[in-house]
Amino acid sequence: MCVPWSRGLVLESRPMTDDPRPRPRSGDSIIPRVDETEVLRKVAHGIAHGMNNVLASVMGLASVLETELEPGSTAAEDVHAILKASRQGLDLMRSLLNLAQDGEAEKTPLSMNQIVEAVASFLRPSLPETIQMETHLAPDLALVAGESGQLRHAIMSLAVNAQDAVLTSGILTLTTKNVVLDAQQLADTSCEPGHYVRLQVGDTGSGMDELALERAFDPFFSTKSTDDVAGLGLPLVYGIVRKHGGRVVLYSKQGLGTTVTIDLPALDPLHQSSNPPGSPGQVKKRGETALVVDDDPLVLRSSSRLLEKLGYDVVCASGGDEAVKLYVEKADQITLVLLDLVMPGIDGGVVLKRLLRTDPEARVVICSGYGNNESIRGLLDAGALAAIEKPFTYKQLSKILAGIG
Repeated sequence: MCVPWSRGLVLESRPMTDDPRPRPRSGDSIIPRVDETEVLRKVAHGIAHGMNNVLASVMGLASVLETELEPGSTAAEDVHAILKASRQGLDLMRSLLNLAQDGEAEKTPLSMNQIVEAVASFLRPSLPETIQMETHLAPDLALVAGESGQLRHAIMSLAVNAQDAVLTSGILTLTTKNVVLDAQQLADTSCEPGHYVRLQVGDTGSGMDELALERAFDPFFSTKSTDDVAGLGLPLVYGIVRKHGGRVVLYSKQGLGTTVTIDLPALDPLHQSSNPPGSPGQVKKRGETALVVDDDPLVLRSSSRLLEKLGYDVVCASGGDEAVKLYVEKADQITLVLLDLVMPGIDGGVVLKRLLRTDPEARVVICSGYGNNESIRGLLDAGALAAIEKPFTYKQLSKILAGIG
């Protein structure tokens, strides 16, 4: 059974002038009209921001402990389990952010092979020996225009679902290829005929029955007894792919397994230029001072410990005014500022401007739980050296700092 998944929920809206209810008069009690979509976005952003700070503390401190423990020891395995559980929480939080995101994300030329390889490298160490992961990547794969974080999230969700479906033993396969789709093949979608990049995530698990297949893309529907993302995985994959102008096809047969196919429009060869980031090594800074700015005490502690592990002396500020004051006092010592973007009072953007006004050579790295959004791109243009998404680990912070020298 093949489900092309082109259907969706249509909400009717009409202008306020068409509202049949009488206009309220002075002294009347009124019930405010609520934009449910906007409320959902605000709630999701609020929850995600809180979750970011919690996970930033847990993952930061756990990754520090991981570097100090004997590999293979019971304590090291416990810390590894903490990090794994935190990443599952991170996946849920990013699902909420994707659900809440409004408008179009900035798209750049991307290699789906690189994203698949990154996901595979992340998942392989956690797979049991009885589950085999195979990748079959087309060497001449065209590039796509996309937002890397969203596409990585989509592929990760599909791969984790496939891993769960395999249960005790089997094969999980990730495949890429170039395809040409005609109007007949795309009849049930809004996609245009032409060249596409195809990604397939398959498993040799138990497969779905007809009811599960029919409801697979329904929000909050899950066949798992303990579902990590509350049934949001496939609906969010569908939403991400739609934002990228593609389609999703789900095929499953009981006893044989499941394959999810994503087709994304291929870039014209004339526009295919990609500059993949390098893999800088870890950085050690001895005798240098870093200023950490965050309104959450737990995040301050975890970020400080990470920087101390990297060799920095650390001073902390819990707000914008305090950060600027500390920087002015210690400008000859501070060589790095790790600056939270969202804070009460003076936010990170204002702090950045003040720091650069004080010292045009200030080295600032922006921290945010909202990915590479428009605000962060503006701060990078304004003079920030780099941005890192919260929560982050020792290795991730080390890589960012090595990249800016």
